[in-house]
Amino acid sequence: MQEFRYQDYKNLLTYTSFFATIYLLRLTYARGKRLSRTFGKFRAAVLFRTFVFLCSRFFWTRINTNTTDFLRIQISSIMQNITLPYRILLYYKYIAIPDFESFADEHLAFCESLGLKGRIVVAPEGINGTVSGTPEQTNAYIREMRTDSRFEDLWFKIDEADENAFKKMYVRAKHEIVTWRFDTEIDPNEITGKHLSPEEFRRSMLEEDVIILDGRNGYEYDLGHFEGAIRPDVDSSREFPEWIREHLGEYKNKKILTYCTGGIRCEKLSGFLLKEGFTDVAQLNGGIVSYAKDPVVRGKGFEGRCYVFDERISVPVDQDDDFRVVYCATCGKPADNRFHCSWQPECGFVEQTI
Repeated sequence: MQEFRYQDYKNLLTYTSFFATIYLLRLTYARGKRLSRTFGKFRAAVLFRTFVFLCSRFFWTRINTNTTDFLRIQISSIMQNITLPYRILLYYKYIAIPDFESFADEHLAFCESLGLKGRIVVAPEGINGTVSGTPEQTNAYIREMRTDSRFEDLWFKIDEADENAFKKMYVRAKHEIVTWRFDTEIDPNEITGKHLSPEEFRRSMLEEDVIILDGRNGYEYDLGHFEGAIRPDVDSSREFPEWIREHLGEYKNKKILTYCTGGIRCEKLSGFLLKEGFTDVAQLNGGIVSYAKDPVVRGKGFEGRCYVFDERISVPVDQDDDFRVVYCATCGKPADNRFHCSWQPECGFVEQTI
């Protein structure tokens, strides 16, 4: 082991003091105390996140420069073990639910009994949901879901947050868990693209003569996307079939990589491409959110932020460089999306639900 020098202890003390300050500020903000009362909830969020970002970049740069690898590993381990007061669960599964309408009604009552908030879609072909709540509430939800044999292997992607990501709880019964309206039936359990881990996807992206297709809507692409990805000129998933037939026909013999937020849209999108005659189709398993958390790739190769359908609006992907590719139309500063300026509420911030 490398020698642990006096400078290392000094830097550790400096960073620990900084981290303790941030933790206390987070508690103040999360519990709606003095910071929120003084500046208002939105200004408090802006001040808090700006302070954390600027200070963490400064201190982390010093630690990378002046301390040993041992110190950096210990600090990273400590930070990973700190939990925030809320959790957000993202999940889906294509599985037959014949009684989907009654299931949706019962599931809404169950979620409300736990105090969860979020959006869930139930259809004959499966379930697709995002819910948020305290760790106790979300753990209870996970445990109960896995008591059902249909969902015992359900993959929950978990994020932590300072506050609830939704205002209400919705469970909708629909005909599809993602509205594609294909003219032919596609069952991801029978036909879908090859699932690639984040490391495999990263290696494939770096290959020559590969086509990277963003499986999300155009405005999601504009907020953030993988380097070299094709922007689909669509505003909804049901516009994809026509757009693909008009713009991607010449690439049927090339390797196609698809990706989306959490993986659900690529399950059917990649299957549609295979049915259309594309010969080599793969998808990012777990989507962008899993790619961002992978300890090896660390979100590398993603430019901007990932749009999410909740109160957070967007989440960072690249663990080492959280930069934005969208700018506020009013003040010109980096923003979380076209409508939200992250830096100046006075510039014309308009709260929207997309």
